[in-house]
Amino acid sequence: MTWSTAVIAIFAAAALAAAVWNRLHAKRVMKNLNRMLDGAMAGTFLEQDFDESLLSAVESRFAHYLAANAVSAQKLQGEKDKIKALIADISHQTKTPVANILLYTQLLSEQELSPKGRNCAAALEGQVEKLRALVDALVKTSRLEAGILTLHPKAGPLTPMPEDAVAQVLPKAADKGITLTLASTDTQAVFDPKWTAEALCNLLDNAVKHTPASGTVAGEIIPSQMFCRVNVTDNGPSIPEAEPAIILTNEPTRNLDSRTSQDVMSLLKVTSQRFAQTIMMITHNEEIAQMADRVIRIEDGHIVVRG
Repeated sequence: MTWSTAVIAIFAAAALAAAVWNRLHAKRVMKNLNRMLDGAMAGTFLEQDFDESLLSAVESRFAHYLAANAVSAQKLQGEKDKIKALIADISHQTKTPVANILLYTQLLSEQELSPKGRNCAAALEGQVEKLRALVDALVKTSRLEAGILTLHPKAGPLTPMPEDAVAQVLPKAADKGITLTLASTDTQAVFDPKWTAEALCNLLDNAVKHTPASGTVAGEIIPSQMFCRVNVTDNGPSIPEAEPAIILTNEPTRNLDSRTSQDVMSLLKVTSQRFAQTIMMITHNEEIAQMADRVIRIEDGHIVVRG
């Protein structure tokens, strides 16, 4: 064996040894990272290396991150508990007085009153109804923002839900002489029956409220590949088409699973493209933020990045 051949053999052996060492080192690092992640998910993570190595530094920073995250979670849970207590207090403290005022107003309306007194009693009853609706809306919104209300979607037919919604709104429509119709459908969908029904009731109620007497309100359920759309049309006052359409959303996918979040974003995207609408969204989800045409980042009340 010549001198040059020996040198080549030595370099080849060194390269092979380095490759084997790098592979074993990488395998050890990945094993340790998997151990750290498993411990973090199980809530049992503990630092095991206390030296000057890079792995020890990573473990230390990871432990600090988990500790800070745990403190943040505790603070968040504490804030939610406070909100729950406040919502319960608002609900209990306002429900009885509002109901009593409404009751006394109705009793007053049954008495012999002058035309002016009867008009005042009717106006008072209307204002109390608005107050009750406002308090109910406040409580529901607060519960939803605090994550107290959760959706429980399940597969089922849509038919009973719109029929029940129409039945609830029909008396108000009859009082104003409004024709209320909703086309039946045999479509199957995945939805939360309770909250979907309430949303549809609110939609129909608003249509009846803003439609003049002897008007018409018509509903239609249109299925598509990804979702079902509910169209409600009336002959009441509308927003001029020339007016720019802007949708303001605040955390539209908060407390939703990934599949439902994708459905919501797909619906917003289709609406934006079809009706030439601008969507302004507040979100902490980086993946959703990247779907926007322009991103503005705010930290501590200051704009830090314009994109």
